[in-house]
Amino acid sequence: MAHLFISYSRTDRSAIEKLSTVLEAAGHSVWWDRHIRGGAAFAKDIESQLQKADAVIVAWSSEANESDWVKDEAVFARDKGKLLPIVLTKCEAPMGFRQYQSVDFSRWKGDPDDEPVQRLLSSIADTTGGAAPEPITPKSAIQKFVSSPIYLGGAAAALLALIVAAIFTFNGVGGDELATDAGETVAANIPSHSDEVSIAVLPFADMSPEGNQEYFADGLSEELLNVLVRVDGLKVASRTSSFALKNQV
Repeated sequence: MAHLFISYSRTDRSAIEKLSTVLEAAGHSVWWDRHIRGGAAFAKDIESQLQKADAVIVAWSSEANESDWVKDEAVFARDKGKLLPIVLTKCEAPMGFRQYQSVDFSRWKGDPDDEPVQRLLSSIADTTGGAAPEPITPKSAIQKFVSSPIYLGGAAAALLALIVAAIFTFNGVGGDELATDAGETVAANIPSHSDEVSIAVLPFADMSPEGNQEYFADGLSEELLNVLVRVDGLKVASRTSSFALKNQV
């Protein structure tokens, strides 16, 4: 996978943090100025990472367009053939960069499966010579979640496995039991038909050592909810109702 450098304005930090998380979940290594080492020579560290990068994502916005730092990094990326521009707000890129097609993230809310993310991943593959992303289907998304780097305790892993087993059973995917990362198994012989079956997907807790995976944990909960609502005969509580209990259970 690619080593990516993200150039951006500090005012857009929250959007870049979300984007970085999504790109890392897709298997790429990502560097942005959050990773500058304490005591490091600021300019030297940035230049070193620019040189190492397989591709440079430049995030244009009204503020980034006025930043000499961002424009300098964009010039470097353009001259090296590494430039991958995106736009975070409704604005034009600065002079000298308007002839490059940018991926529009101005309406992106953080969903890793949204079209802008898929376009960016494809552009990364084109620029770096890597493999293009596979289309995400409900079943492949669930399989990705089960092996994701979220740190789940034994009970939480068993619960997630039970939910996945229920999804697979409702969709005609058999199996007597399903193993969890915690080394436990849960029965998957769940009835495929019921007069009334209801379920709620509560937001997952971020139990990672650094406590910096809340966005990914929320995304996992939302995507699991989105898969469940497609199951015939299953009544699923809305996201608003489920997430109202966040940090309360």
